[in-house]
Amino acid sequence: MNTPLGLPGMRQAIAERKRFTPAGAGAAPKPDEWRYYATRAPHYRAPLSILARAIHGHWGIENRLHYPKDYTHGEDRRVLRKGHAPSNLSLLRSMVLVPLSQIEIPDLVSQTFPQKMAFLSGSVERAVSAFRGVIDN
Repeated sequence: MNTPLGLPGMRQAIAERKRFTPAGAGAAPKPDEWRYYATRAPHYRAPLSILARAIHGHWGIENRLHYPKDYTHGEDRRVLRKGHAPSNLSLLRSMVLVPLSQIEIPDLVSQTFPQKMAFLSGSVERAVSAFRGVIDN
C-alpha cells in the first residue's frame, strides 16, 4: 500500500510544532521545532488523544531519565564497552537519579541535577549525609 510519506503500512501521521518562548527580557526567540510521528494504527483504534498520550509519555521518559543521565553523568561520552559493564553502570546511574531528585539542598537556588551533583561532589560527608536523609525518610 502506497502512503503519502512513502512509509509502508502507515495509516496516520502527526506533525507537532514546538514553540520556544525566550526566558529573559531581550532574549532572541528560537525557531519553531517540528516533530513528525507515523503509526500503522487506524484512527478508530488510536485516536489523537491516545497518540498524544503516547508521544507525551515517550518524551517524559527522555526528559526524566535519559537526558539527566547524559547531562549529569555524561553517559553518552562513556567509552567502556566490555561485557556487562556498560549496562551495569547505566543501571547504577539510573539508581542514583531517584534519590538525587528527592534531595533538597538548603540555600541552593536551582535544584537541578547538575547543581546538586556539583554541591555534593565537593565532600563525601556532605553526599553521604544528603543521601542518608532521603533513605531515612
